[in-house]
Amino acid sequence: MVSLKEEIKSIGEQIKKENEWGKIRQLLSEMKQKLENITSEEMDDAELEVISIGNFIFIITKLKTFYNQWEEKKLISTDKQLDEAEKLIKVVIGDVGKFTEEEFPPNYDIEGAKSSLASLEIEIQAAKTRRQSVPGNGGGNNDNGGGNSNNNDKNDPAIQAKINSLQGQINALEEKLRNQPTSNTNQQDKRELARLRRELEELKEKQKDKSQNKGHNQKDNFPTGLVVGGGIIIFLLLVLVIFFWRKSRRK
Repeated sequence: MVSLKEEIKSIGEQIKKENEWGKIRQLLSEMKQKLENITSEEMDDAELEVISIGNFIFIITKLKTFYNQWEEKKLISTDKQLDEAEKLIKVVIGDVGKFTEEEFPPNYDIEGAKSSLASLEIEIQAAKTRRQSVPGNGGGNNDNGGGNSNNNDKNDPAIQAKINSLQGQINALEEKLRNQPTSNTNQQDKRELARLRRELEELKEKQKDKSQNKGHNQKDNFPTGLVVGGGIIIFLLLVLVIFFWRKSRRK
């Protein structure tokens, strides 16, 4: 008969091989239930801690890799994948918050890891908001992070896309703060919100300056083009007049 300890280790191995967020969340839930039932005779606290934290570190690393690839547009995620990733993030952030920083390996930046998870959660919520706001998209799966959105704006498309992305992140973060005022990442979320708002204002100013400069260039170029074009026409007319005048004198 397989011992509870072996079952827990087996679940840990399955988590490492699994790539679907929903199944990882399910396996994590199974592991937590078994860890609650195991006795100190079967597994001492130190070993239990190593297995628990080891799995969390692995899942966090997997989510961070997903975030980096998604942000760099190396992959496209479906709505279901985003939903499952968001659910897993909430579970991991909640569970990791129960451990102290000292329980993690000395060289492991747990605060940085939690910050990355919070950023990914915000980006996922922003992406879902963008998908819902695109007419005719119907919650499609063509958003791959970084704020891509259909935009017919006359402004710089790259700047406008970044503005759309930042606005989506701000909206999602504001909603999170309203709905989860006692979250473990509350203060961190507030700092992130302030940073995003500053970045948004800077981009809007940059867009405004670029638009004004473009307008000035168009105004400056218009008279020059008109004068040059008009001068050529007058010159051609003058040549024709002289030509016909000389021709009439010969007659």
